[in-house]
Amino acid sequence: MEGIMEHKNFFTVLLFITLLIPLTAFSAELIPMTNGTTQFLYSIGEAGEDSDGDGIPNESDNCPSVSNADQTDSDGDGFGDVCDQGDRFAVLDESDNKVYIFDLDGNLLNTTSFISIGTPWFIRDAGSSGWLLKGEVNSSTWNIWHIDSSGALRNTFSGPTIGAGPYFSGLGNGNFVVTTNTSGEVTLYSATGTFLGSVNVWTDPNGWAYDFVRMGDVAGLVGGGFVILPELGRIHSGGAGFAPYLYFYDDDLTLTNKVDITPLHITMYAIVGLPSGGFVGMGNTDGGEYSSHLFYFDASGNLVDQRDIRGDGIPNLMTLNFMNFTLSTSSDGGVIVTALYQSSVWVYHSPPVEVDLSSSGVTSIGGIGGSYFHPAAQPCLYSISPTRKLFKAAGGTASVNVTVENGCEWTAEADVDWITITSNGSGTGNGTVSYSVAPNTTQKPRKGTMTIAGETFSVWQSKR
Repeated sequence: MEGIMEHKNFFTVLLFITLLIPLTAFSAELIPMTNGTTQFLYSIGEAGEDSDGDGIPNESDNCPSVSNADQTDSDGDGFGDVCDQGDRFAVLDESDNKVYIFDLDGNLLNTTSFISIGTPWFIRDAGSSGWLLKGEVNSSTWNIWHIDSSGALRNTFSGPTIGAGPYFSGLGNGNFVVTTNTSGEVTLYSATGTFLGSVNVWTDPNGWAYDFVRMGDVAGLVGGGFVILPELGRIHSGGAGFAPYLYFYDDDLTLTNKVDITPLHITMYAIVGLPSGGFVGMGNTDGGEYSSHLFYFDASGNLVDQRDIRGDGIPNLMTLNFMNFTLSTSSDGGVIVTALYQSSVWVYHSPPVEVDLSSSGVTSIGGIGGSYFHPAAQPCLYSISPTRKLFKAAGGTASVNVTVENGCEWTAEADVDWITITSNGSGTGNGTVSYSVAPNTTQKPRKGTMTIAGETFSVWQSKR
């Protein structure tokens, strides 16, 4: 087994989220509570204590650190909506054994200390709420801890395949996978830590024959399942340093797709999902040990874009090997890159933006976690067609087409009593509103309006 310090330097993955929940920064001490084979931990207080003052004891509260008396859990993942990730990311600081949680502008929300229970080295998106952290309890035992997006530690997991090494990932259904990179084994666990099965990607009968040496990274995908690099490539002499394949597995460990990326001549040391359903990798185009590019793939394994990140100000990018860098993705599709043991991250939209976290106490980043399983809420964009209509005095009927992006809800209302909406006074997504205009029995023309999906529709009618 490779030394702990070497694993400590490996890539970690980051991901971002849906709704920013304004929180007051707090510091949590982690208290273990055992439940069967899975150890459940709550961050604050003893049994019966109500840390957030919402009238629900911590041990029964689906978000014990943020008040939510209604316990609303829209996605049914066991975590209250106010504890689901929302446009935030987490930074694991290896120097003080803490996790710092930030919004996308770099404002500190929460801080959680791991000093009393272990030493986490790696962090990934949990797929449900929050992040998974992997690290040591002692010199011979490694655990995976699950914290929600408010910083409360919910679960801790241990098992024969949970050991030293950076490659693991949450899945969109809340389960998670752990790899053994020197044997090709991938183990699937439930969201509560129950062993669900395993597969060896090197010997999978549906895979390709290859002289595998070391497995690469794994990333859960928003659309379900995960993608894995069955061979890292860099240390394989026959592979000329390039990653040969991408394997895609579903949530039940069935190989559903395999892509030969040998012709691309790229090496990827770390991969992480994107909220669009694909994934992004960090690596190079020369088969060497330094990182120079981001590679963007769709959910089918097609390379759709690549970006040269040299010259963007990331420290030591071309002087320290790939083990000294980590990346993740935000809920809006931004890719976050950092050099380990620094205090800044680089957010890649266009152009990249450096976010300095040192003023919040971060001194030595050991990993970053994001929220790509929790895409940011998309704005509701509406349009109507036509936007006006002229009627004769006799009146009549007509309709208005509503076009809506992102499947948002809408309503239609008339502001005068001589316009009547006859069908589809509300809807979701695209639709058609029908209406009628009563005869005008006066000697004056008149104007009325309807408000449809927030847009104004004007009706003009001639005099009798």
